Amino acid sequence: DHAKPECLKDDQKHTPKTTEDCEDCTATNIEDIRTVHFTLCQKPWVCSNWKTNDLCQRMKERWFRMRRDWEQEHLVDWKQPEGKLKPEIFHGYCKHENKKGYLPIDMTRLKQ
Repeated sequence: DHAKPECLKDDQKHTPKTTEDCEDCTATNIEDIRTVHFTLCQKPWVCSNWKTNDLCQRMKERWFRMRRDWEQEHLVDWKQPEGKLKPEIFHGYCKHENKKGYLPIDMTRLKQ
């Protein structure tokens, strides 16, 4: 459906802007979303754990799952990261909240 090319959260209260032609994007099936603006949900690498709606959590979980899948394919001796902040969402890549809690990709282990 060309009318759903992306999903953008509209405000920090997570109240979607709706019109006759626009549905509540927070109710969108994540499989139907092609691109995401994390601005109001917060960027995944900020390791933000503030209360957000379910769609923000699902989008972050998907982002970290894609990162994990990429690392498993492209890094030598991949090991599950040990971050403790909501591992069901952050997949071990966040030790604690804020940018300093984020575990970046170790590019020295990139397969040649």
